Amino acid sequence: MNDVEVIKSSDIREGQYGNATHAIKQVLALTESMKWFPAKNPDLQANPEDLLDAHLRLVLPTAQPLRVEFRDGELPLAANLYRRINSIAEVDIQPSGVWRRALTALAAKTHAVLERPERRSVIEPPLFAFSGRSGVLSGMLAASREKLIARSPSLDNRDRETIWWLMCDVDKDFWETILWQLAYAAELNKNPFYLLAQIYTCGFYPLGMLDDEFVIYSFAEG
Repeated sequence: MNDVEVIKSSDIREGQYGNATHAIKQVLALTESMKWFPAKNPDLQANPEDLLDAHLRLVLPTAQPLRVEFRDGELPLAANLYRRINSIAEVDIQPSGVWRRALTALAAKTHAVLERPERRSVIEPPLFAFSGRSGVLSGMLAASREKLIARSPSLDNRDRETIWWLMCDVDKDFWETILWQLAYAAELNKNPFYLLAQIYTCGFYPLGMLDDEFVIYSFAEG
């Protein structure tokens, strides 16, 4: 996946996407503030554990509470955890676990709503490459190979490629945040992907289920 010019909140005209416009601009402002794998910030205003709890209650409302394991370390740890949790093929990734499957199901419902004829009027550039086609997005929102290489010059090729898959997951979740708002135009705090996006911007990366624990990674120098 190659880098392209990212979309910014300033690229969106007021009212361009109907009553979802303001929320979409807020999401894009989040992507603009995204710092990849920052050191832990003890002065965070948002509590990632509270955000995660609210997110999981929306995504897995009938599930038993999950055991959450916070893991911190350098990027090779994130790469190793990611590979253990997901099945990575040569040109694709197959996310596994109840959490990612639930997110995929939510995204499928969102895309189905946006395919309805009455919703196609809000499908237009710059978020989408073509008017009326919700399945063709304009590009990346936050992920960048240049940022990854600059952030991790010492990673070997395998780990760097794995971290790139992780960054693409994050970018996709930012996109799903926007698509969900376009589909439902509800309050942002009802958007399960927005809660996830906030967790990312706090410097925490939910990875999914490993054995019987829900793993969240954050960067820390060894």
